[in-house]
Amino acid sequence: MLQVFLHSVPIYDQNMALALRQCIVRVLGQTSGPLLFGYVFDQACLVWLTDCYARRTCKVYDNRRMGLSMALSGFSIRFMSGIACGIVYIKWKSLRPNQIVTTSNTQHTSTDGSIDRNQHHEITRF
Repeated sequence: MLQVFLHSVPIYDQNMALALRQCIVRVLGQTSGPLLFGYVFDQACLVWLTDCYARRTCKVYDNRRMGLSMALSGFSIRFMSGIACGIVYIKWKSLRPNQIVTTSNTQHTSTDGSIDRNQHHEITRF
């Protein structure tokens, strides 16, 4: 998944893209993930107990419902990730060859001997 992500961003923007990706993973994964799975756990509860401080805890879970809910949650996240990878791949394949930035350290020359470089002195077309 990381390779697909890196190939969809020009080289000079990859550091910023990785930082943005890490922020999104931290915000969406570490805050909403536990809340989502906690909600799934709570929906599978059959018997609730309340202590003297009015805190509710689950005593008995419906194992079949919890297993199905967890499997569907994991599958849906993987499915959305696959759709995102597919969109990035289709976008990447639709780029013209002169829009793709090469990552090698060697210089390439075209038949007329010219090398096209962008503002960061990276080879964009050869």
